[in-house]
Amino acid sequence: MVRMLKQKILAAAADGQPQSKGIAENRQEGSISKQLALHMIFAILGLLMPRAAVYGGLAPFGVSFAAAVPGAGAALAYTAGLIGYLLPGGAAVPLRYAAALAAVAGIKWSLSGIKQAARHPAFAPVISFLAVASTGLALSSVNGLDALSILLALAEGLLAGGAAYFFCISIALISSDQPGRVLTAQEQASVVLTGSIVLMAVASYSFSGIAPGRVIAAALILLLARCGKEQGGSIAGIVLGLAASLSGGANLYLAAAFSFGGLAAGIFARFGRFAAAGAFLAANLVALAATGRDTAIVIGIYEVVAACVLFIAMPAPAYRFINRFFLHPRELPAVEGLRRSVVMRLDYAARAMKEVADTVDLVSQKLSGLSAPDLGTVYRSVSDDICRVCGLRMQCWEKHFNSTMEALNKLTPVLREKGFAEKSDIPDSLSRYCGRLDEVVYKINSGYHEYAVREGAWRRLGEIRSVVTDQFQGMSDILDELAQDFSKTERVDADAAARVREACEEFGMTVRDAVCLLGSGGRMTIEILATDAGARFNKQRWQNAVQNAVGREFDRPVVSRLQDFVRITITEKPLLTVKSSSAQLLCAGQRLCGDSFDIFTDGVGKWYAVLSDGMGSGGRAAVDSAMALGLTSRLIRAGFGPDSVVRMVNSALMVKSGDESLSTLDIMELDLFNGKVEFRKAGASPTLLCSMGRVARIEKSSLPIGILRDIRAERSEDTLIDGDVILMCSDGAYSAGTGWVEKTLQEFDPKTGNLKKLVEEIAAAARSKQKTHQDDITVLAVQVSRN
Repeated sequence: MVRMLKQKILAAAADGQPQSKGIAENRQEGSISKQLALHMIFAILGLLMPRAAVYGGLAPFGVSFAAAVPGAGAALAYTAGLIGYLLPGGAAVPLRYAAALAAVAGIKWSLSGIKQAARHPAFAPVISFLAVASTGLALSSVNGLDALSILLALAEGLLAGGAAYFFCISIALISSDQPGRVLTAQEQASVVLTGSIVLMAVASYSFSGIAPGRVIAAALILLLARCGKEQGGSIAGIVLGLAASLSGGANLYLAAAFSFGGLAAGIFARFGRFAAAGAFLAANLVALAATGRDTAIVIGIYEVVAACVLFIAMPAPAYRFINRFFLHPRELPAVEGLRRSVVMRLDYAARAMKEVADTVDLVSQKLSGLSAPDLGTVYRSVSDDICRVCGLRMQCWEKHFNSTMEALNKLTPVLREKGFAEKSDIPDSLSRYCGRLDEVVYKINSGYHEYAVREGAWRRLGEIRSVVTDQFQGMSDILDELAQDFSKTERVDADAAARVREACEEFGMTVRDAVCLLGSGGRMTIEILATDAGARFNKQRWQNAVQNAVGREFDRPVVSRLQDFVRITITEKPLLTVKSSSAQLLCAGQRLCGDSFDIFTDGVGKWYAVLSDGMGSGGRAAVDSAMALGLTSRLIRAGFGPDSVVRMVNSALMVKSGDESLSTLDIMELDLFNGKVEFRKAGASPTLLCSMGRVARIEKSSLPIGILRDIRAERSEDTLIDGDVILMCSDGAYSAGTGWVEKTLQEFDPKTGNLKKLVEEIAAAARSKQKTHQDDITVLAVQVSRN
């Protein structure tokens, strides 16, 4: 692993200057492009904001926007705002707002040196309030101040200050380095209000009476109704309807039309986009009919129909892109408290199971020396049962006790080797004087047979006791891993889970439970427990429905079945994708392969490759490797970590049968989101990693599983990049060493090469190099690339 990292560093250093220069240039170009795009947005909004007027002539939003724009973009916002106010058809008194813009520019310039004041969240709202309110009071003082004019000036100033606050949040959001993250509740409100003000400005432009701004507003109401059902539709309808109605006295009916239409669209959104659009259209027709104006009815119908068509025609990727910004995970205190309680209980249970394992192991060691079978009891039984009635007992067992016991102890190696003793095996020091030699030999043989049976049973009992202790330890490790997994989960999105449940039930699935977890980095994982009996649906359509429900793009689901239930795990589409190919050759004269392998994902962004090589070849090796592989794959798919899985599988192989049963394990774990790869080996042959034209050999000295207690897989790790190739092989492929395989892998071109051809060539060459002894050959190649 260390050598691999050094090779990567050396390779980067060899091409260091061109690559660093290229990266720096790309970053600089990206930064310049982003700044140009932001300045274009500031210029366009600076021109539009002065057009947003309430009550016929109050237009403070251009001043608020100019106050909110930071840095070098402020000058552009001042200029665009001034042009917007001076264009015809805008504010009633444009020079007053031009003076307010000048006041904002002067205050920001004079206080720019005081960083603490300029960066305060209340800075832009306060100067907007002061500029708008002071110019309003100054204009009203020309004709004499009264209570109404003062209140109107202060109200307009407060409106300008509030708008500036939301503009600051929206500008900071589009200027951030993470524009694709889920918005907080405050950011969602800021974006919606900013969009409402922009639509107020756009609504002042119309073609033959039809305003594109009102069409876009209606389409947004439908979109948010689909995202947030009744709640989202009602909120969007109220906000946008109020904004549209404030833009002109003739549009007061839009407040009721959009509010009622948003509620109706949210109610029918669960039945599909056509149902939502139809409900919104019907609600608006009712509100339009109440106006009593034929022209308004016709124009309103055109606008609403255009909005419905725009909503229905919106492609699913665009919908998911917009939807994800407005999905706010609802953190329920009860759920969070329950999660912490579960973590504490699992951690406590893990510690308790570890103490049980330690206690059982300690007591077993103490008792093993007290009640273990003793070969001395065989010889004592000869003295008690045969020699007790012999006349020479005093001679043998009292006067010459030491020589008699020495003669019997010399039989121990013979009994261990042959399993019985004969008269000729009795030493002369005892056979010359013993008058009951036949009875003594018979008693020794029968006693040793009983001893051997007890010793085997005791040894087997000791092995079982050790395995039970290991199982307790393994359960402790599993509980500890579960506790860590629960503690890493940051939030539970109950709203998204409800939408996923509805999407599944629309396809005929009976959902028992659905959970949406947001982990580190905001990545979402969906876990569904359901029954699919009688459900018939297209898998791709179902996945698209789930993606639309939560506004995210997911990788392929991982499905595991347990009796009548299916457990479906889906995670967001990762950074890397994996392509693999394999080749396998059986040992000559065998019908079954002693090697087994499997590749799979766990559903939460990790990809696994597992290779197991049973002892020898043929059926027995196939059974051992298949059992080790099957248990390992099933437990990892269930969510357990590879380290604890290796210990559990080792215990299972030890109790499988009385005969020796062992197998190697080679586990590769790849995080598809960051490229981190971990290798775990238990007696496995080396793994080869080719990165940037250099090959590294990953090997660790370790024992196979199934023969000893406390077998632990040796671990190595690295980080993969686009184009890296990994080669996992059984020992049959390395019968002539690894050098030629490394050379073949180094010559492979990851851009144009064929993985299937590579593994077939290596397997065929390995078979040709097996001169004296043939063995099963398995070659598995894995190549990673960016999505």
